[in-house]
Amino acid sequence: ALRVKEEQAVSGKRINRPSDDPGVITEVHRLYDTIEDLGVYQKNAGFASDLLNEMDTALSGVHDILVRAKEIATAMSSETYTAADRANTAPEVQELYNNLLTLANTNTNGRYVFAGDNYQNAAFSATGVYGGMTTTPSTRVGENQWVQTGYDGSQVFQGNVDLFTTLSTLVTDLQTNNVPNIQNALAALDTGTNQISLWRAAIGAEVNGSDDAAATGESIGSMLSVRLDSLVNIDQSSVYLDLSDLRTTYESTLRVSATSSQTTLFELL
Repeated sequence: ALRVKEEQAVSGKRINRPSDDPGVITEVHRLYDTIEDLGVYQKNAGFASDLLNEMDTALSGVHDILVRAKEIATAMSSETYTAADRANTAPEVQELYNNLLTLANTNTNGRYVFAGDNYQNAAFSATGVYGGMTTTPSTRVGENQWVQTGYDGSQVFQGNVDLFTTLSTLVTDLQTNNVPNIQNALAALDTGTNQISLWRAAIGAEVNGSDDAAATGESIGSMLSVRLDSLVNIDQSSVYLDLSDLRTTYESTLRVSATSSQTTLFELL
């Protein structure tokens, strides 16, 4: 016991070799492993949240594009505008199409987030053809929790309505003064707006899951670190008091032992 206390006083550690307390050593190793896993999960959660927030920002931009396209289509559906007026608005809608393509090909940290598992490559071609995959990536943010880190762009942008086709057709209809088709575009744009809103809600749910996992991991990690510290480290003042008591006891024992030996020797003589 005296040796153990002396080593603890010098090292500041409760356990200096496995033989000091095998049961505690097992728990210490388990705590170290668990805390390390929680650190990885938190890192993954941060990575996932960054990607998901970029996706939401992109879809917010898509929503604005569709709102503006509907404003143009609504105005150009009116008989108060001429064929020349409609043709003059076509370039703006073409620019909206180009912006849509850019957002659909959002690249974050080298990943095309709307290309599914094929995130190394752009999700859409210039003509709006999907080149990604229908399967999607995910990352582990907890012991039994995963968060989606990419989406199938063909579902997001070409699900109930193909946003690329809708805008490119609107450009053509404005150029050709096709008023009935311009009026028909309004319903498609409404559907497209709702489509994007639903995907934003889905992404928001993933963000919440990722953030909750990170917060839970941090809380559990803090508690486990306190437990680990109580097992590994010691209260130096307490150890020195124990060490002083042990040394006093040890010295007293030696004195008693010496006296006992002398008494026995005199008896023999």
